[in-house]
Amino acid sequence: MKVTQMTAAGSLFQKEKKLTLKAKAVSQLRNAILSGALSPGTRLVEQELSRMMGISRLPVREAIGNLEQAGLVTVFPYKGAFVSSFGKREIHELFAVRRLLEIHAMELAIRKNNPGLLQELDAIVESMGCADTHPDHFIEKLDYQFHSTMCRHAQNKVLYDTWEQLTAKTQTLFALIGDYATCADLMRSHRILCELIKAGDCVAAATGLRRHMKTGQRHVLNKLQIPYSEQDLE
Repeated sequence: MKVTQMTAAGSLFQKEKKLTLKAKAVSQLRNAILSGALSPGTRLVEQELSRMMGISRLPVREAIGNLEQAGLVTVFPYKGAFVSSFGKREIHELFAVRRLLEIHAMELAIRKNNPGLLQELDAIVESMGCADTHPDHFIEKLDYQFHSTMCRHAQNKVLYDTWEQLTAKTQTLFALIGDYATCADLMRSHRILCELIKAGDCVAAATGLRRHMKTGQRHVLNKLQIPYSEQDLE
């Protein structure tokens, strides 16, 4: 009986190559979308993608399905798969939900009172001060690290996984508009958030974070030339 069970279990590990190809296809497609190399609305043709990656169509198809679940790809029946596009409604819903998640994560992190949180956030903000001398996208990575660190310290895996999925869509938006706020502005706004978190005032910190994220939403809407009112940001 034990030999039979081991034989059956052993067959599971024989699929490692297939899973590795899928993971590589997911990584390549995801990076191409988040970097803006594949712009919103681009049709994803399995045959062409498999030729460019040098792999079969199956891992490409699985990668597209994976990215559809993450919201980076939209599949239309009888039309195919496309890099997701964003209108005012999609942008509003994305920022609204991410704002709620981050505020809750920040409140949880503040209540846990872990000194490591402030040390990590301070280090990230300091790095923003010299981001101008680093390669492209360095400031975007620091911005991601700041918010990721805050959410990670909430110590809620479901919350963090959901936040990470939404953040991938936000990164696509910033890749689409082609720029971020200036390093000085980002450093200033994140420094303010650090001080509010350090003070331990959840209400004031939530207000500051809400203001910070609405600024980002305005930036995206303005760059995409999408008309909006202040009520659209609520």
